[in-house]
Amino acid sequence: MRSPATPATERTVQPTPIAAALLLAFAALAAVAAARDFRTADEAAHIIRGYAYLITRDARLDPDHPPLVNALSALPLLWIDDDWEVDLSERNPAWQAADKDAVRQQLRPYVNQPHALRLARLPIIGLGLLLGALVYRWTREAAGERAALAALFFYALCPNLLAHTHLSTTDAGMALGAFATTYAVWRYARRPSWARLLAVAAIGGLASMTKYSILMTFVFLPLLAALLAALSGTGESRGRRALASFLTIGLALMLGWGAALMAFYGTQARVIRDLEPSAGRWIEIVGAARAFVGGDGWLADQVDHVLNEVPLPAPYYVQGILVNVILHNARGHWTYLHGQVLSHGSPWYFPIAIAIKTPLAALILLAIGAARGVQALWRRLTAGRAPSPALSAPILLAWLALPLAFLAWLMQNQINLGLRHALMIYPFFQALIGVTAAQLWRTRAGRALVAALALWYVGANAFIFPNYLAYFNELIGGPRNGYLWLVDSNLDWGQDRGEVKAYEAAHGIDLDENPGCSPRTGWIAVSARDLVGMMDGDPACYAWTEGHLVDRIGYTWFVFYIPE
Repeated sequence: MRSPATPATERTVQPTPIAAALLLAFAALAAVAAARDFRTADEAAHIIRGYAYLITRDARLDPDHPPLVNALSALPLLWIDDDWEVDLSERNPAWQAADKDAVRQQLRPYVNQPHALRLARLPIIGLGLLLGALVYRWTREAAGERAALAALFFYALCPNLLAHTHLSTTDAGMALGAFATTYAVWRYARRPSWARLLAVAAIGGLASMTKYSILMTFVFLPLLAALLAALSGTGESRGRRALASFLTIGLALMLGWGAALMAFYGTQARVIRDLEPSAGRWIEIVGAARAFVGGDGWLADQVDHVLNEVPLPAPYYVQGILVNVILHNARGHWTYLHGQVLSHGSPWYFPIAIAIKTPLAALILLAIGAARGVQALWRRLTAGRAPSPALSAPILLAWLALPLAFLAWLMQNQINLGLRHALMIYPFFQALIGVTAAQLWRTRAGRALVAALALWYVGANAFIFPNYLAYFNELIGGPRNGYLWLVDSNLDWGQDRGEVKAYEAAHGIDLDENPGCSPRTGWIAVSARDLVGMMDGDPACYAWTEGHLVDRIGYTWFVFYIPE
């Protein structure tokens, strides 16, 4: 399986001082943002889930996500938990019953402490550093040092990556898992060997424990491997190589996934029905699962039978997919998009979010690179002519096909909770941006364009620093107009609660926060997502505050004074 020669581009990559400086800058920016931001809406649940898993190695508490990233995030808490008086054993009725609300209530006073939150965010910054280093390595291996440094520059200053690589959530881990697994598949496709196939299985297994949605990339990666193999073959060998790669990568990913399930969930099997305390929700879960496989017929009946009667391995993982993916998608989720409060998703949500939350400088370079890339792929696939080495067909396919396929899947999804769900596309795009910038740098006009776009990009980061969650580009007038388009984790995720308290202290007033739809008098503070009606589905809820705006706190809170 292994070929004797090692291509020059695959030799050991030694990072340069500039790359190290860019990674250090990324870490510093993320650390400042982590110190500045108040606890966001989801972080406590993630930290509690990870801490409980570390203590017990039991995923019963809250199967909303696989445990790996949450456990890494909670790892530093083991240094400070000596006086935490919470019993995570069968002696605790809440733990025994897997009552996540009760256990959260017991642990919340500890994990909500500011120093605990800051510690829990550090491992996520570490994941961001690993991802940045991998962007640099893969781009350098594929296109050289100049392209790699450009890619890392755009990575290190990306507001969206900085926004979510300093919070204790799973999105950064999923982005790292998807990028690392694709890199492993690409390396195997270039020069197959047992060691590289084992790397695909191992990295894919770890990636599968970051977030359930990463499983969609496991659907696409065997297809990508087949296409990469077809591009490297000639004549009749193309089909055989493509089929072999498809089967080999698919099997490796399945084996890695299975090994990870055993490692993180153990070997105990249980009937999934026995894990669900609510009979009403169980009926809804089974109905959603049946609808997922077609609604009626033999396959739906088999799914019904398995869920109700058959003990399954990794039962909490299966329960998590059923509840957090299949049922959640069937129910939908309140979403806000440019003046509309939707109970289900919109196919335009993620394209719009990418268009208005990505710095325009990056979008311009991405558009140039994508246009050149599509042209190069078309020439390679139709005429058989090899394009420029800096835009080889296999690397373009790896950097464009997977993120675009994942984005297409997101567009038909009914859960639109924020651009963070598409965070995994950014490392791929930034690698392509790095190659594009390196190519443009070859001409005087290209150097001028790249320099101007780089300065614009630095300015975009400096303007929003350190409030990266609230970044919006100039297409909509910047972050002050962000609430007119998107809210929740795109803008207002609770990170500015500390600023509200500081505002009260500075002005000597008490603010009535998010009081609801009934008119009040006095000083009122309303968050962006409440103001637009996302929290209760009523855009007119705060119509009674119109004409009384006094001030704004950052980009996410609105201060009103209503006279008596």
